[in-house]
Amino acid sequence: MWVLREGLRPTDGTILLEEKFEQKILKNIIVITMFTTARLATSKLRTRSVGSFWLRRELISTTGPTSIQAHHAGNSNRAAAITRGRERQGLSRRIVGGVSLAVAAGSGVAYASGDSNPVGGKSESIDELLGGLEKIETFLDMEKRMDVAEAKIESQIASGARRKYSTVAADGVTEEKPPPTKLKVALCQIHVGEDKAANLVNARAAIDRAAKGGAKLVSLPECFNSPYAVTAFPRYAEVVPNHSGELELEQSPSTAMLIDAAIEHGIYLIGGSIPEIDTDGSIYNTCVIVSPHGEILGKHRKMHLFDIDVPGRITFKESETLSPGNTITTFDMPHGKVGVGICYDIRFPEQSQLMREEGCKLLVFPGAFNMTTGPAHWELLQRGRALDNQLYVCTVSPARDTNASYHAWGHSSVVSPWGDVVATTSHEPDIVFADLDFEKVEEIRTNIPVSKQKRKDLYSLDSKM
Repeated sequence: MWVLREGLRPTDGTILLEEKFEQKILKNIIVITMFTTARLATSKLRTRSVGSFWLRRELISTTGPTSIQAHHAGNSNRAAAITRGRERQGLSRRIVGGVSLAVAAGSGVAYASGDSNPVGGKSESIDELLGGLEKIETFLDMEKRMDVAEAKIESQIASGARRKYSTVAADGVTEEKPPPTKLKVALCQIHVGEDKAANLVNARAAIDRAAKGGAKLVSLPECFNSPYAVTAFPRYAEVVPNHSGELELEQSPSTAMLIDAAIEHGIYLIGGSIPEIDTDGSIYNTCVIVSPHGEILGKHRKMHLFDIDVPGRITFKESETLSPGNTITTFDMPHGKVGVGICYDIRFPEQSQLMREEGCKLLVFPGAFNMTTGPAHWELLQRGRALDNQLYVCTVSPARDTNASYHAWGHSSVVSPWGDVVATTSHEPDIVFADLDFEKVEEIRTNIPVSKQKRKDLYSLDSKM
């Protein structure tokens, strides 16, 4: 069995492969190639250069590996220089959740080995990787693209006018344009299993499909990289940086994938949620929001923990391992402000009302309602929050997995500010697309002006944040 450990070295075309001899084999190594971006932006646009990286699920027994280093000088038949017994240390780094990450300069070619690989798979994989040498210029293209993105962000920060649009008229006078009112969204209802690396591959593939479908705002479901289980949260938890410039690939592979995808497709990306570990050891259920330029626009920690006990039907207590977040999370798009909550947060109307008062026209709730609460309350709560606040509501669930301990309801949906379900699906893996029209938000708020008719002399909504 052959497993790619480090990528192509553009200087000498070296490929390092590792042949593993195992007495107690745990097959099906998943090797994921993900071309990650260089030069991630911070508030000061501090950047760093990284190449491709591979996330590899650690499914190997403790039997020592043997390494074979084959040098190719333009001809794959010149393989030589076999070196045995190379230490594993230095070739990979273990990170939380059982995923290994190695940084190397690569071509963006994925290779997976396992029982299904044919005998000729080795040479075919080498040929495929060698062919990737022709794509090395991708790095230069990426650098140029990131330079352009950096310049745009600097300009936006300097002007303080992220939501203003202008054109130059025939006489050379700059004219202000109103913000766009139409937005295509995509909700990725994906399968989530126990293999973290496979979950990231699945999530990235769904994002790619959503972007190709024309969506400018894409959302993943709650716990897209981890099983939804209190025992799983600590094992799958990652560091989640506050800013892109703080990103450490070894500690935050899920966030790295989100940033890479958002930049590649030029989309706003709501990263569902993942278990987050903080510096004090606290674990949170956290959603990362990324801009088309790779900025982390927000990090929402689930405020209300899912602690319920319905006798004979379901008992679940997130508080056994999770801590609650303490902040309302909104972010700006050219179309307007968007609010984010996670699953159980939708049951607390005050949180949605606070986001409405901050100017939100759309609320997005990645969530994983179950087979008890889902049929009864999932749609009802979405329509209630949409009507209460006269805005769009999107909910994004994982697909149902009957082999898992927790069975998600699915039915990711979009609800209009009039309370209509404008798009939905069943419980299978799917992507829900919808075209939102924010002019309807303003129209409904004008026709039924409840926000202006509140009896503030009798009651009020107070935020303590």
